Amino acid sequence: SIAGTFLPVLVLVPLLGTSLTFYVFALALVTVGAFGAQRRAALVAIPAVIALAAIQLGFHGIRAPFCRGCESLFETESSYNYIQVARANNGPGRTPQVKLILNEGQAIHSVYNTRYGMTHDPADLVTNGPWDFFHVAPYLYPERGKADVDSLLLIGAAAGTIPKQFLALYGLESRIDAVEIDPAIIEVGRQFFAMEDESLPNYTVAAADGRVFLNRLTATYDIIGMDAYHQPYVPFHLATREFFEEVDARLDPDGVAVVNAGRVGDDYRLAHALASTMRAVFPQVFLIDVPTRGNVLVIGVKRPVGDGVANFRANRARMDDRVLRFWMTQALDADAGKLPLREWTAADAAAYRPFTDDWAPVESVIDRMILRAAEAGPE
Repeated sequence: SIAGTFLPVLVLVPLLGTSLTFYVFALALVTVGAFGAQRRAALVAIPAVIALAAIQLGFHGIRAPFCRGCESLFETESSYNYIQVARANNGPGRTPQVKLILNEGQAIHSVYNTRYGMTHDPADLVTNGPWDFFHVAPYLYPERGKADVDSLLLIGAAAGTIPKQFLALYGLESRIDAVEIDPAIIEVGRQFFAMEDESLPNYTVAAADGRVFLNRLTATYDIIGMDAYHQPYVPFHLATREFFEEVDARLDPDGVAVVNAGRVGDDYRLAHALASTMRAVFPQVFLIDVPTRGNVLVIGVKRPVGDGVANFRANRARMDDRVLRFWMTQALDADAGKLPLREWTAADAAAYRPFTDDWAPVESVIDRMILRAAEAGPE
């Protein structure tokens, strides 16, 4: 029992990975059981376990990707995650997408359309996912144009989808600081997602905890984005009033804080709880529903903007970048599956207690959302 408690955590998982650790203990159990029952059984059972491990790990990998039409390109285990890179072949005449899948495979954490490597057209980086909408958050301010945005801090960078879009839209001279807690994911981004941090002087990626990294900074930014999920959970220390006060201190005078929050259908409890927490720090907070996924972007502005929705519409009318204009139009649209861009007012926030470092039941909120979805069953 003592060996079973300490060996996996301290020795086997760090050295061998999770899957091979399972096989080591399976082999040990089979060996003991076989010799205890009948010695000759060991001659069959032990080679069988070894052969099964070799077939599973050597030829078939750990598991097939959970995305439709995908083939696995790479798998590994780090101290933080099971990491899988998959390629989605999108049909005749369409270039493949590379996708980052972590752990249970409940979400895609990064996307890269390989066509961009040939065209360098920002339109080829459109994902129709939450990553797209970080870039339009600054246009809640009046008279805000593309030339006014040139810096980004991203907490939870994964394999670099958002920074790649930002560079394509706002120029290679833009300043980007990104932080990702898992160094293995950073290496996957460089190998499979054409991450450019090593070739651009103003683009840095650090392997660190997001809040610790934030507290060491002295620079300020136009956009500070938070996209740090251990799907489907948000780390509680990146969802509190004290954390958002630290974010506020690192924003430019016309800066925005943007958080990616999940929702299930019309269950906005997590997004509303985060919006209410941010409303305790920022003078105004706005919500953008992502059209094709169950995500909501919660945006806090550094200073009051007045009618932010009207400002956004006016900035869209002046916007000459077709990709940004497309995303702004999507943010303003509404249909049966999403609400339009809207403000989360002080009256809205009054229904929720802000999360703090002392009280932040993020997991409880998400668990209740999951239970409600399970009770409702498939649509």
